[in-house]
Amino acid sequence: MSYDLRVKRAVTPYYRSILIRWERLRIVYNILLLIVAFATALWFPAPQGTYTTSSFLKYFLYRALQANVLFCAGHVVDLVISWTGFGSKTLTVTLFTLGLLLSVALTHISVTIYVMSGGD
Repeated sequence: MSYDLRVKRAVTPYYRSILIRWERLRIVYNILLLIVAFATALWFPAPQGTYTTSSFLKYFLYRALQANVLFCAGHVVDLVISWTGFGSKTLTVTLFTLGLLLSVALTHISVTIYVMSGGD
């Protein structure tokens, strides 16, 4: 067995554990953003039918897709830092928390703009 193959087999489970950790965090992330989106939508009075149109569903799904694509940045940053030897669970939690705070703010702003514009 070559040296490279032994190193690859030893290192791969570590990086796999990072990816699994992030995918578990994705569930928490999506639930929290869903709560923020609905709470923001309920907080602001909206014209009749704003949330029952197909445009709202399209808007909501589009923004959810964007949020999940941006969530992938956490994986990448965590893996790159781990390659340098500085990775840890604390780093993962810190990156997740910072990303979540940014996403919560963007979700709140996005839903507020949608509601205030009357759903257009």
